[in-house]
Amino acid sequence: MSLITSPHTSNIAHPAAILMIIITGVVLAGMDVTAKFLALGLPVIIVLWARYFFHTVTTFGVYAIKQRSFNFLRSRRPGFQLIRAASLFGATSFMYVAITLMPLGDAAAIQFLAPVLVTAFYRLGQGA
Repeated sequence: MSLITSPHTSNIAHPAAILMIIITGVVLAGMDVTAKFLALGLPVIIVLWARYFFHTVTTFGVYAIKQRSFNFLRSRRPGFQLIRAASLFGATSFMYVAITLMPLGDAAAIQFLAPVLVTAFYRLGQGA
């Protein structure tokens, strides 16, 4: 029996993909450090506003240039999109408040543990 492989698959990771993952890690860590620094002198709500304002401007700019229209703003399920946006805003808000009250490393560790806790609590709620 022969193993059929696609010419597009490989056991070796593409160097550009590795570089993008490293850059993403640096950017995300940099955002948390910047938020902690800004939250020392500004109210957390102002830091949140700045984070979402610049994120929105950047995202809209990239998609508008890429698609040459604003059709990306239409959602097939706006209710779920609103829930998703509110959840992200809540998680970011709690994280930014947490980094003003505790060391950044501790807050980041708790943040990265959140998916494990959600899964565990879901399983407990299901009686499994």
